[in-house]
Amino acid sequence: MTDRDDLARALLDLDAARTPTPCQQPFAWRRFLSDDRDTRAAAALECPGCPIFDLCADAGQSERFGVWGGADQSPDGRKAHR
Repeated sequence: MTDRDDLARALLDLDAARTPTPCQQPFAWRRFLSDDRDTRAAAALECPGCPIFDLCADAGQSERFGVWGGADQSPDGRKAHR
């Protein structure tokens, strides 16, 4: 299984247990995938304490945009973290 498969399984398990992650809250995708770097930075602050933080961070390593495991993988977000 890939990191993305592990993340998908964990998200499904949490959904079945009715335990949403910060990114699964209503309309959260707007923050985690926003075109605005500051909005994504604020979304990343919601990640610590998430039960699948590490799985999300691992899966996010191959992503090119958005917040994954507390890290902004967007090109302008990566520059801001350096």
